[in-house]
Amino acid sequence: ERKVQIITKLIDIFKSNIIEEPVKIRIIDSISRPLKKYSNLSFVEQYTIDYNEMDNMLEDVDDFISERYSLLVNDKMDELNKLPLILFIINNSDAIDFVSSNKDLMDKYRKASKQMKALKSAFIFSDIDNVNVSFGAPEILKKLKETKNSIMIDDLKDIQFYDIQPNIVRMHKKLQNRDVFFMIDGEIKRIKIIEEE
Repeated sequence: ERKVQIITKLIDIFKSNIIEEPVKIRIIDSISRPLKKYSNLSFVEQYTIDYNEMDNMLEDVDDFISERYSLLVNDKMDELNKLPLILFIINNSDAIDFVSSNKDLMDKYRKASKQMKALKSAFIFSDIDNVNVSFGAPEILKKLKETKNSIMIDDLKDIQFYDIQPNIVRMHKKLQNRDVFFMIDGEIKRIKIIEEE
């Protein structure tokens, strides 16, 4: 599946640049365990399929964000820049439902997601279907739609998760096998990310 291919490619990029760009990764995988092959890498601090671990992850996020924020406000950018990027790869849709249905966890996620980018950390949610985000959708999906940061593997005319203007759709040709659309703060670019077999 292309979604897993993209995550695989990203982890491989981090692996090849680990000396220059240190990273720590924690993974909550789906029950089919497509990312299990990465569980023994030195920079993968946690690998699980237990979506209940989102509780502990968000608790840890709260702790390290406080530490990093302290460096930021005390103008210790050199120290902050030396710290590794921390990624939480959530390849499990049950984890999204679990957090969205728990007010305390959702509050922690909201607080974290506002500060993480500036503090060298991020959540990557990969087990998300390309469907319209309805009023009754899990809260995390609504937040992800609002932030407009995404890697999209479908042609823009077929994207249902985001509301993309027709003139933007017309500007971009169909994806080729190795291409994806990369959206940052609503701006869309085409990039090559998947190597040919």
